[in-house]
Amino acid sequence: MLDLSIFDKFDFEFPAVAVKFHFTKPENVKQYEGQLSFCEFLKAAQNSDEPFYVTKENDNCMGKYVLGMVGRGEDLVSESGQKGFAFHVFDEARTGAKLYTQIHTIEKGLVNYVEFAKLGTQTFNPDVLIVMANIEQAEIIMRAKSYKNCELWESVSSSVIGCAWIYSYPYLSGKVNLLTTGMHHGMKRRKTFPAGYSIISIPYNKLPEIAQNLAEMPWKPIGYLEDEEHQTQLKKDLQDIEKLMEDPALKDMKK
Repeated sequence: MLDLSIFDKFDFEFPAVAVKFHFTKPENVKQYEGQLSFCEFLKAAQNSDEPFYVTKENDNCMGKYVLGMVGRGEDLVSESGQKGFAFHVFDEARTGAKLYTQIHTIEKGLVNYVEFAKLGTQTFNPDVLIVMANIEQAEIIMRAKSYKNCELWESVSSSVIGCAWIYSYPYLSGKVNLLTTGMHHGMKRRKTFPAGYSIISIPYNKLPEIAQNLAEMPWKPIGYLEDEEHQTQLKKDLQDIEKLMEDPALKDMKK
């Protein structure tokens, strides 16, 4: 199983959560008792020492829709934009309806069970690892994302149906996604999380690279270190770089 112990070094205030999408019922895992929204299942997993799974019957919001537990046309009140208009999120129902043409949804029937486990308790390689970090921790993780490939950072989301951008978008696109608590209607209305934290969703294809980069790279680049020794070293290194322009082939370019 993939070694993700490097994330323990962060000592997150809110534990990271591993998520697995199942076609068939997972073994040796209990079903969650009760109903919540998918953003609230994230919080439930953070507070649970045992993994659990959910089905469409456990979801009381739109998570089952974006994960393909139900299909298009099965919630026409939402898809028509009526709810977005009723919540005063959009000016008219037609605006809310447009969102359903833009969110990433998994094909119906491919995901029937979703397993949640606090990181360290999972018995699977995550399809998505969801990290909730303060700004300093988030900067380190996002820098690890681009440490060896200079991959640009992205934040793709919408005011409602935040679960689409936490779960299905990174899984389907293969891209790391970055959200901010307090910016999304459902989580804010339910007071699921305090505002100002970064939710970073890391899909399975990016996890090995990011874990390796976190293990190899400096978590505090030399430019962040303010002590005299490191600042002196940085100044020397920059001066040495400037000397590269003394190469005969580069002198004319400098003029």
